[in-house]
Amino acid sequence: MVESLIISVVAGGLSGGIVFLLSKVTLSSRLRQEIAQEYSRKVEDHVGRLESDLNYLIDKHKSELTRQEQIRHERWQIKRKACLHALKIVDAYYSNLDWDGEVEKQLPPNIAIARDCYNQLALSCDGQKVLDTYKRCLGFYGPIKEEFLVDLRNAIREELGFESPAESDRERVWLNRLGEATATSYAELNEVTPPEEKDQEEQQHE
Repeated sequence: MVESLIISVVAGGLSGGIVFLLSKVTLSSRLRQEIAQEYSRKVEDHVGRLESDLNYLIDKHKSELTRQEQIRHERWQIKRKACLHALKIVDAYYSNLDWDGEVEKQLPPNIAIARDCYNQLALSCDGQKVLDTYKRCLGFYGPIKEEFLVDLRNAIREELGFESPAESDRERVWLNRLGEATATSYAELNEVTPPEEKDQEEQQHE
């Protein structure tokens, strides 16, 4: 009987120990799973925040680049307008000077317009070459030559970022007048009626 009791106690102890071990293993496994799930969730949340922050920084950088590009484009447009204005002033000024041969005159530019153009060039141009050449064309550095206009055009091309100067002829640099040959060439080259003849034809049809 004692042996049976001992066997029962031992068997019960073993069963309890096995149950305890199984319970401990099960609990440990659950804890590891919960910990792994919690860690995975936190990692996903952290990665999500990082992606969100990164996308925000990328969008902000793109917006800043777009803003800077827009500013550069607007500045370039201001510079381009000032440079073309300078060429118009020099053309008008040259048309009122005494050159060899017949010259068709334009209305001479007044000093206020010439000064305003100089101010625009001074504010928008990156280099000094356009300013100096503009003044040379207007006689600031001595006698005026027609070929100075080539230098101004080339300086403007360089300032606006175009390719190397395209004009090299320094003898025939300026249209001093328009004649019949020019009008004929206009019609031949463009295969259209010159504007003044077109206006006359439209008036006749009316």
